[in-house]
Amino acid sequence: MEMISGYPVHPACAMLPMMPDAAITELAADIRRHGQQQPIWLHDGQILDGRNRLRACALAGVDPDVREWEGDDPVRWVLSLNFHRRHLSDTQKAVVGARAERLIAEREASARVAEREASDPEPTPPPEGEGVGEGDAPATAPPLRAADFKRARQAAAALVNVSERAIARGRQLLDKAVPGLVDAVERGDVGMSAAEAIAGLEPERQNALVAAGDDAVMAEVRRIQEDRRAARPPSVVAALDLLDAAFPSLSLAKASDGRWRFEGTTPDLPEPCVAYGRTAKEALGEACRELDRLDPS
Repeated sequence: MEMISGYPVHPACAMLPMMPDAAITELAADIRRHGQQQPIWLHDGQILDGRNRLRACALAGVDPDVREWEGDDPVRWVLSLNFHRRHLSDTQKAVVGARAERLIAEREASARVAEREASDPEPTPPPEGEGVGEGDAPATAPPLRAADFKRARQAAAALVNVSERAIARGRQLLDKAVPGLVDAVERGDVGMSAAEAIAGLEPERQNALVAAGDDAVMAEVRRIQEDRRAARPPSVVAALDLLDAAFPSLSLAKASDGRWRFEGTTPDLPEPCVAYGRTAKEALGEACRELDRLDPS
């Protein structure tokens, strides 16, 4: 768990990216001149809001104003308090929303368990296959259902004002990317699409690229994109050439209804003769539809 000046950071606080070091230095200078304007809020002894201010106070040599927050929904409170004063890109919002999604799902699950225990004092195990919790969750954590995540994703998307698809992309990034790559995304140095490409690599390779700098990251992204383009299925025209070379017994003709048809038996075609990776029949049908589009006469 992250610690700042002896205080652990609450997960809801950790949803948001830290300010850059230069900005914290400026804030420290402002605190020296004008004092700390906003308190630092704790919840259960953890920093819920104000970790940037706490670091700035330490730099400024000022005793921080620390208070205890007594609300009941820290995730919503942190987001409502910070989103109007933090200028975040949609990509940054997606990462924040993905973190919020997990916390909201855990809250949903805890509320469900508490309600069940209140109505049934005798604890019963969840039905087999009900839980979908992550392997690193605490043993005492309630199991998370797919429905918990669905509702949580909807709530997180509304809270950070992005689509549910954006939240899903943020979740995939957090699951696959090394921390340094996520930091680069949150700083705005690397875009979501580029980060997604790098996140598919082994962690050791990701760390090496992040350590080498943004230019190395973007060079690797370009290489990955070129490899993907080279691996794409053949176009319809290329597929027709392959079909003609591999199976000369097939003939292409225009039927009485004006549509193109292949005459002859449909063989069981091996790759790469099957356009778009489907069966021979589908490949031939796709080729004919494309010819109809190109030559409607």
